[in-house]
This record gives sequence, C-alpha cells and structure tokens, in this order.
Amino acid sequence: MNSQQTRAAATRLTCIYLIVGAAWILLSDRALLLLIPDATVADISDYQTLKGWLFIVLTGLLLSILLRRTLTEHARIQQELDRAEYQHLQRLSLLEVGVYETDNEGRLHFANQTATVQGGIAAQGQLREQAFEQVATSHQARVQAAWAAALRQREVFLEQYPVQRAGESGSRWLIDSAYPRYTDTVFNGHVGTITDVTRLREAQEFGRAMEHRLQLTLEASPTITYTLAIDGEDVRISWISDNVERILGHRAASVLQPGWWQGQVHPADLNQLSAMLQRHRNNPDAEASVLFRMRDGDGNFRWIRSVSRRFDAISDDQDELTVVGCWTDVTEATREQELRDLYAAVFSELSEGILIVDQDDAIVSANHAFSRISGVAAAQLPGLGIAALDAAGKPDHSGFRDVMDMLDEHAHWHGEILFNNHEGRQIPLAVTASIVHSASIGTHKRVLICRDISAEKRFREDLLHLAHYDSLTNLPNRLLLTSRLEHAIERARRKDQQLAVLFLDLDEFKAFNDSYGHVAGDEVLVEAARRLQLNLRKSDTLARLGGDEFICLIEDLDSADAAATKAEEFIASLAVRHTLGNGRDCFIGCCIGISLFPDNGESCDDLLQSADTAMYRAKSMGSGHYCFATTDLGISAVQRMDTISKLRRGIEQQELLLHYQPSCVTASAEIVAAEALVRWQRPDGGLVVPARFIPLAESSGLINALGAWVIDEVGRQLRQWLDTGQPVVCIHINISARQFQDQDLVALLADMLQRYRLSPMQIGLEITESALMQQPHQVVQILERLHAMGFSIALDDFGTGFCSFTYLTQMPIDCLKIDKVFVDKIGRSEKDSQIVRAMLELASTLGLEAIAEGVETGLQQQFLAINGCDFIQGYLLSRPLPAEQFIELLLAQRDRPSPPLAP
Repeated sequence: MNSQQTRAAATRLTCIYLIVGAAWILLSDRALLLLIPDATVADISDYQTLKGWLFIVLTGLLLSILLRRTLTEHARIQQELDRAEYQHLQRLSLLEVGVYETDNEGRLHFANQTATVQGGIAAQGQLREQAFEQVATSHQARVQAAWAAALRQREVFLEQYPVQRAGESGSRWLIDSAYPRYTDTVFNGHVGTITDVTRLREAQEFGRAMEHRLQLTLEASPTITYTLAIDGEDVRISWISDNVERILGHRAASVLQPGWWQGQVHPADLNQLSAMLQRHRNNPDAEASVLFRMRDGDGNFRWIRSVSRRFDAISDDQDELTVVGCWTDVTEATREQELRDLYAAVFSELSEGILIVDQDDAIVSANHAFSRISGVAAAQLPGLGIAALDAAGKPDHSGFRDVMDMLDEHAHWHGEILFNNHEGRQIPLAVTASIVHSASIGTHKRVLICRDISAEKRFREDLLHLAHYDSLTNLPNRLLLTSRLEHAIERARRKDQQLAVLFLDLDEFKAFNDSYGHVAGDEVLVEAARRLQLNLRKSDTLARLGGDEFICLIEDLDSADAAATKAEEFIASLAVRHTLGNGRDCFIGCCIGISLFPDNGESCDDLLQSADTAMYRAKSMGSGHYCFATTDLGISAVQRMDTISKLRRGIEQQELLLHYQPSCVTASAEIVAAEALVRWQRPDGGLVVPARFIPLAESSGLINALGAWVIDEVGRQLRQWLDTGQPVVCIHINISARQFQDQDLVALLADMLQRYRLSPMQIGLEITESALMQQPHQVVQILERLHAMGFSIALDDFGTGFCSFTYLTQMPIDCLKIDKVFVDKIGRSEKDSQIVRAMLELASTLGLEAIAEGVETGLQQQFLAINGCDFIQGYLLSRPLPAEQFIELLLAQRDRPSPPLAP
C-alpha cells in the first residue's frame, strides 16, 4: 500500500469515529430523558457515567474491528507486492539487458545478473563508479566524469564505452544509460540499463565499410545511378550518385532540384524522355532504354544512355512510382560510332575507287567506285586475286601488279597507271597506295586509292589550250605570245638575227561594237584573224591580246622593209569589204605599230611597249597607216606614263582647281552663266591647261575621279557663294563619255545637290557629240533622268561629231553649243558663215537655245546677234577666271550694268 492509500484509509477511520462520537453526544442525553423522565440528578450522573463507559466500549470495539480489517488488508497487499517484486526481479535477472538502481549517493542497491556480468557491478552498497574500473583506459576518465556530472546535477547519464573482461581477448562495447528517479520530487538516485552493443557496432562498422566500398565503386564507376519519383505529371530525381559531378560537372544537390532534368535535356530529345516515363507508368515490369543529349556543367551537350526500371516497393506512397536507373556518358562512343558510320559511308560513296588487298594479294574489300572502274561487280571483288584483276591488261601495262611490287619496296607509292578493265576500256588512273599495319592482329593490308583521270586529262588539255589560246579566234593569247616571243628573242640573240613585233589595232571597233552589237563585233574579229593568218608563214605567230588588238611575231627577219611589207599586206587584206551575217557590209581598217629587235628593245616588254607606242602614232596619222618605233616615241610613252602617275597623285592631293568662263546674252553682254573649267596646279608652280591632261585622264580612266571632284567642287563653291551673299549664276559642268559608262552619274549629282542644299536649276550639264555616239541608248536614258530632275543639258562641240538628227530630236537637251572651229570661220567666206547660220536656224527650229563658244571679235558677236544666237562665250567677254576674280566680275556687273556690245 502506498502513502496515498494509507492517508485515505486514515481519513475514513477518523470521519467514522467523529460521526459516531457526535451522534452519541447529541442523542444519548435526549434518549435518557425520554427513557427516565423522573430521574434525579444523582441518577442522571450515574447514567452519565454508565453512558461514558458504554461509549468507550463501543468505540473500542469499533476501533478494533477497523484496525483488524486494515491490518489484514495491509498484509495481503504487502504479500502481493513481495510476490510481484520477486517476479520482477526474476524477470530482470533473465533480461539480456543489464538493469541496476542506485541511491542518491550513487551506491548500488540493485543489479541484475546481466548488469553484473556485462557491467562488472558486483554487490549492493558498491559505488557505481567503482564498476568503471574495467572500462578501457582511454575512455575511463571520460566515463567517470560523465557519471559524476549526472549524479551531481541529477540528470541523465548516457555513455558508450569499451570494457575488457577477464578471460576475453577483445573488448566489448556497452551502452550505459541511467535516468534519475524521484519520489514526490525527492531525488532517490538513478535507474539504469547496460546493453552489450558489440555485435551491433560490428554490424554498423561492416555496414559503413560496405557503404564506403559502394561509394568508392560509384565514384570510380563511369555510370551514374539515380532514382526517379513519378507522381502523376510531377517527375523529379529523388536521389543520384555523387559521381554525377565528376562525369557531368553537376553538383548532386542541384540535380535534385525539381525540373532540373527536363531543363538540361536537349529540347529535341524531350519526346523520348516522355515516352520512357509513359512506359514506366503503363508497365510496372518494363525496362526502358533511351539515348538523349544532356547539357554538362560547361554547357555542352553530351550523349547519355539511360537504362531504367520501375520498383514500386521502394516508395511508401502508393500514388508515387519509383524508377531506378543509370546514366552512361556515351558521347565518345556515339562520336566513334558516327565516325565509323561516316567512314563506312565515305568508303562506300567516295568517288575515288578504294581497294584493300591482303598479304596474299587477295582483295579484301572494294567500294562501288572501284567496281565501276574495274568493270567487276562489287559482290565479286572480295576474294579475287590482284592477278585476276589485271587479267584483261596488256603485257606492257601490268597495272596493279606493278603497284604491289612498288609497295613491297617502298611501303608507299603514288603515280599513274594505265588499267585495262574487264569491260575492255583502257583507263588512266592516279593511284595512291600505302601499307596499313594492324597492331591488334599483327597483320597488314595494302590500301589503294584509285581515281579515274580520263576527264581530268582531257580537261587539263582543254585548260592548257584555254590558258594559251583566245577562245574567240583560237589564236595564241598574251601568255603564249610572251612565251614564244621570249624564246624568239633568245634564238635571235644567239643567231644574231632580227625579229619584228607588229602591233595591230582595228579602227573604230568600239563604235562598231556599240552600234551593231557584240555578235557582229565578234564576227569582225574572227574574220580579221582569218584574213591576217592568210598572210603568215609557218614560223610566224599571230596572237590576239584582247579587244581589237592583235600582235604578229615575225622571226628570221631580213630587213625592216620585210616588216613594212607584212604590215601593208595586213592592211590590204583587212580593207576588203566583208558582209556580216545580218547582210550588212562593213570595211575593216587598222593601224599597225612595228618594233624591231634589237633596235627598239631587247626584252619582251620593251618590244611590245615600243610597238604599242608606234601604233598610237600610226592611229594619229589616220586609218590604214603603219609606223615604226623610234627612240623619241619611246621617250614620249615614258613621259605619258609619268604624267598619268603625277595626275593621279595630283587628284589625291587636291592639286586641281576650277576657273569659270562667263556666258553672256549675245545682245546685252549680261553674264547669265559660266562654264567650270578644271586646271592642274603643279607643285612646281606651273598651271597645266586641260588640253595637256584631259586626254590622258580619259585614256587612263582617271577621268572618273577627276569628274567626281569637279562636280563636288562646283557644289561646294556655289554653297559658299550663297552662304556669303555673293551673286550666283548657273554653273555648267562638262561630263565625259567615261562618266556615263563607269559611274552612277545620276546618284553622284543627286548626292551633290543634297549635300550642298542646291537646286538642279543652278547646275548645267554639257556633253559632247562623241560621248553621245559611243553608247547612244544608254546616254539618252541617263540624260532623260537628269533632265527630269531639273538639270539643263547642252550639247557641246556641236557640228564636230557624227550626231544623227534622229538622236538630236530624241535627246532631252536644252541648248546647242556651236564649236569654236565654226565660230572662227565667220566672215572668212560666205560658205562658212552659212554653216553657222544653218546651225542657228536648226536650233531655233528645234526650240533649243544656241550658244557660240570661242567668240573673240566684235564681227563674230555682231553676226551671231543678227542671226539669233542667244548666248556667246569667249575671250571677247572674258577669259576663264579663278573663283575670286569671277565673283568680282559679277559684282561689277551688278553695280554697273554693262551696255550692249557695240556692233
């Protein structure tokens, strides 16, 4: 019976006693009065005494009954407690776990047999810390200190330590745990257990060792192991081996993030992963294998082979599927397979024939190209001997057998063979042969790469012909001519002989080509070549340099007269009328320049240059002339090239400047326009007039750069005059024929107007008849565009060219400019004056203005005014002036208007 039960029993007895005593006191006196109403005081006193003794007897009897019952119950309970304690102790003694109790001073007052055996706890009354003497020395101080702290602070004691038992070789590990016990908040000591965990510890160490081995195995493995958790559409990697960082460069923690896998897979491969996941959802026993690309830590895609299987028993969530799989990086293997497939495809489809022969001269393999070359079906080639392949060969063309012999000597060979294939065709082959060793099987093969060079040989011959002959006339070109001329010079020098170079140029061929078309032009060139060849010896060479230029090389020349005779023959043969394919008749004229070796040069370049210069001298003499090269012509050519070079540098270094020559109303001499004329200010101070360098600029192509500079400078000057408030008039710019051909003239002028914010009404354009006739259709189209933009257009040097009246009526021109050559003849004869009058009447009839240039006398001015010439230009009014002087002239006119010129 515990203390609470004892207190309850005592309380009950006290309450019963108090109730009985109170009832006796309150009711006993009333009962006496009722029973003995006539009793005296003495009787009542006696009765009171008797009542007291009776109360004592009754209460004693009651107390005796209650005490007997209480003691009997207590004895029974104590007996049950003793029996329960005995049974408890018996059970504790049978436990494999040691159990012990200590008091509040740490003395043992109970320990079962297991505690005695395992923990070394001997008898009651022993201090618990004495049992720690069998603890291993390295752990003893720690354990004793922990027990002392638990006893002092009345807290839990929990330690793991090894003990050394008598008679045992090894240590055993114990877990000793003791918890404080209290009785009504009074600390009564500890109750503890001792558990032998030696086997558990060994199992844990074994598990850790196995786990470590597994970890090392995974770390060294080229395969990444993972588990997938599939919950409906939610798919995530729930675990992955740490070697993912070594293999793919991704940290395991980042791989476990939701959505990581899907984000790293190549978009084109996501469908394969979806199919794999769907297969696992539908089939619990299915094994899935898929190849896809995944991005590594460096951002590069690598090929991954994933093999996975579903294991439902792993997951506790019935709705969640668990897939276990492994990734293998097969990038290199995939690349190697791709290379193998590529090599196989290349081997099969290569246009060159490939033949592999073993050590016994038997064919191991051959591709389709070699099958086509040999005329033997591809399936029949393996196993065929190399001798059988050459069976169709001729005795003097043993073909592949010779290649095998060369390989035995040199291990590598490259060359050409003639192969007679099994279809009877003789094929030239370019063969590259090598011996390839296989270290794995210790053998070698002979590999032959064969290329059919039949077409290549034909092409080489054709290319050689094209490289040395003109494709139109089939005459030798410059390359072959140069080679033959160099050899001819060497022979002439060695034999002390003369040779001549005749440089022939057709007359007006460009105009002919533009007028009648390139087809007719080509026909003329072919006919000219044919006629010239009729006048050649076998030892002579006729070549076409290009365009309408021909060169004739005459060796073994007796004298210069022989070269002149040959030139006359050429001129005469070309002069014969020729009927074109379209039925039109034409006459071919030419000019010829002649240079002699060694008089005019001792090198190929010198002779050609001398003949070229002589040809230009002949052209200046008119059609049908020839001219010999002389020393002064050579010097002139050198000077020409030097002038061109200096002019190019002068354009680049801004050595050019403009002078302006006024144009005036004929009757009043009022300045209404001016012509911009370019001058070249040489660094040495000399001013070069246009006649000295414009023709060179035309022939060398510098006229484009020069013309562009003039256009820009006129625009700049006009803008400067306008910005400074100076008087301005329309400025006329001369446009050359080359500018119509080689430049986008419209864009150039439009850009100038935009850049300098000018109106096209402030600019006039002048074009010569010769420029118009070179490419009339193209020029007219460009002029129409310029006229539509607002530019005024004048036809310069009118009357000196061959302008057709048809073109004159079609061209968008505003003014005819009569050339100075006609103005100079005014007054000399009535016929000359009538020509000028007719020009003025023509202009009036066509509704065009007329301006006469080169007016130098009053008589000329009077004649022009009487006959209706609108404007005049010339030294009578003013020479070409620099910009500053021209502005001064305009200012003077504005301040003091000039009267009309006197007749």
